[in-house]
Amino acid sequence: SILYHSDQNFKTKKKKISGIFKKFILKNKINIISREGFLGLNTNIKRNFARLKELLNKDVKIIFIMVVRKQINILESFYAEDFINISKKQKEYKFYKNFIFNFCKLNISKNDQTYIIRENLKYYKIYQKIKKIFPLSKIIIFDYDDLFHNKKLEEKFNKFIFKKKIIKNLSLKFENKGLKTKNERYRNYNSLIIFLKKPKIYDLFFKNLIPRTIKNYFRILLNKLSNYDKIYTDNKKKKFIKSLYKKENLKISKLKK
Repeated sequence: SILYHSDQNFKTKKKKISGIFKKFILKNKINIISREGFLGLNTNIKRNFARLKELLNKDVKIIFIMVVRKQINILESFYAEDFINISKKQKEYKFYKNFIFNFCKLNISKNDQTYIIRENLKYYKIYQKIKKIFPLSKIIIFDYDDLFHNKKLEEKFNKFIFKKKIIKNLSLKFENKGLKTKNERYRNYNSLIIFLKKPKIYDLFFKNLIPRTIKNYFRILLNKLSNYDKIYTDNKKKKFIKSLYKKENLKISKLKK
């Protein structure tokens, strides 16, 4: 509701959604809520947090955990996962080379998807937006790489979130098994996704019998056979992206824990 409803729709359903939200939160407990879409590259981040504030009880103490990742990596990953929706909005973005070429232009139209995405990768500005909407809340910045070191993540949770209520053996496991071989990344081929979404085929065959790594290589094979382009960013564009966010990244690095 927060991410996808129109303003009118959200306004109409706000009271009902707020009631559901308040029932969902357990009193006198530490509630951990994870939703990647709040900082989605194609979303209105300021609106998302403003809506969240409208739904929450004013007495609820909130600590935000903001996970940041290298912009070039998140761009490639985001495109690989969401290229179907991206190309539905702008047909020329059916190919990554067109998408990344426009992303790296000096001047982009504000109506272009790449403009919104570019703005939503300015982490320090996002930090400022959240702080403005929730001035009394704490915002903790983690590196994406922390998610793959369970002990490191556990220590940070204990130190900055749970404090006196120390937890042991934080049961969070993250695996970075994307569609990637060496330095090549491929998008999630839509025909395979449709195939996997057929419940009987998926449950009987893929879910239990085929290891995830084999499924990934099968996807890569389909991509190669389909003549779809691989996701690749040349050094010139990488340099541009790095310079584009240099100041932002320096500011946000000072806030990291």
